[in-house]
Amino acid sequence: MMNSEVVSSKKEDEKKKDSSKVYFFIIAIAALLATNIYFYVKFKTNGEKVYALTVEKENLQVQIDRIEAELDKIDVENVQLTPEMTVQKDDSRTEIAELRKKLENKSITPKDIDDAQRKINLLKNKLITIA
Repeated sequence: MMNSEVVSSKKEDEKKKDSSKVYFFIIAIAALLATNIYFYVKFKTNGEKVYALTVEKENLQVQIDRIEAELDKIDVENVQLTPEMTVQKDDSRTEIAELRKKLENKSITPKDIDDAQRKINLLKNKLITIA
């Protein structure tokens, strides 16, 4: 009888070990799933932010191209500019070059985009006074 108690005790110990292993694997799988879901959501929102910045950046580049085309038009049409207007035109070209350099930067931030938009609006106003 003693022998059968030892055998049943060993079987119970093995069942406890097996069930603890199963619980461990369930917890490990749940943790991995939670981690995967977290990173999926994180990278999805980051991807959307990058896309929005890229679209805004391209929009700003188009606006810069338009301003530069207007400045070129003034040069082609040989518009008589006062010395002050000529300085404004040259300053505008310098600002355009700086804006293009900033927009080519890979690590551009939303703040940089806002600053560029503000400068573009200032350039548009300068262009109106020149033309």
